[in-house]
Amino acid sequence: MVSSPTRRCERGVSGLLTWAAVLLFGLVGCATAPPTGPHEAGTPQERLRAHLDLAEGYLETGDLDRAKRPLDRADQIDSRSWEAQSLRARILAMQGDVDLAERHFRQAVRFGPNEPRVRNDFGVFLYDLGRYGEAVEQLSRAVADPGNPHRAVAYENLGMANLRLDARTEARNAFNRAIMLRERMPVSLLELAELAYQDSDYAQAATYFERYRAMARQTPRSLWLGIRLARVFDNPDAEASYALQLRNLYPTSAEFLQYQESVRGG
Repeated sequence: MVSSPTRRCERGVSGLLTWAAVLLFGLVGCATAPPTGPHEAGTPQERLRAHLDLAEGYLETGDLDRAKRPLDRADQIDSRSWEAQSLRARILAMQGDVDLAERHFRQAVRFGPNEPRVRNDFGVFLYDLGRYGEAVEQLSRAVADPGNPHRAVAYENLGMANLRLDARTEARNAFNRAIMLRERMPVSLLELAELAYQDSDYAQAATYFERYRAMARQTPRSLWLGIRLARVFDNPDAEASYALQLRNLYPTSAEFLQYQESVRGG
């Protein structure tokens, strides 16, 4: 099973997801409480920035209705702000208004065609809709800018989309670029471990798996991979430990069912 793309929330990283939101595999979110209100003083650009920051603060804390109000003010200041369009698209997507969200994403791309952040977020949106080829197109644009500070996240998302297309070589290349750019990319490490296991490169799979295990919480998928690797390396103690964690923490997971079937079949 392939996981969903990542949306980060490092400030100055405004989110993947967009760069805001939530990491798959259990990384902790980093949204902060939004300010009480934007300043109306200053230049139009300063006021626009204040409203956009306020909207994003509400978005990252899940207050979608309140996030719309500063976006309305941002539109009044600059009706061609790609960032305002992208934020509105994300809100609409979270509320299930997919068609209108896509319309605003396309407006954002039109107003900011060279902005990697909007390309990343649009790509994640398309991935969530199962439109993986289109997602790859957008995410490829997001990684193309060497000055993009969130390039590692975009490469990870690109890898996920390529996996859905069964483009294993392209996925592996994207995950490798992600961990080259940023060491702490557990999603990429786990995907690389799984790809190596599938290719019977067990030593490499174990290396990636240990790196993943050192920095991230175990998931059903990682525990199942740990069980399989323990079997390959004839380590019954490790297998029993991973199996116990899988049973105790994720007894209803598909991976625990696979484990049970493997025991019965063995």
